[in-house]
Amino acid sequence: MPTFSPERLTAARIACGLSQPELGERIHKSGNAIFTYETRRTTPPTHVVGRLALALGVGAADLFEPDPDDPVLRALVDLSTCTHNVPRWGRRSRVEPDAA
Repeated sequence: MPTFSPERLTAARIACGLSQPELGERIHKSGNAIFTYETRRTTPPTHVVGRLALALGVGAADLFEPDPDDPVLRALVDLSTCTHNVPRWGRRSRVEPDAA
């Protein structure tokens, strides 16, 4: 099950230039409710996450932690930690034909 991310909520709110009370007003909640979501004191219900996303102009999925079991995410992590020997592109030695 996806995990709600208070950090992503806070980042999205700040990116929109909203205070906690302003965001609360947009979704018909108090500023204190936003504070509790952003500080992990409570997790917003699914319908509230939808309203938060709409008010912030993001997708609801953007307010959740990435799923570590997602095959695309796993592939990206594997690529970023790749330790294969990559050939170095350098000067090739030139082989001269035998003079006859």
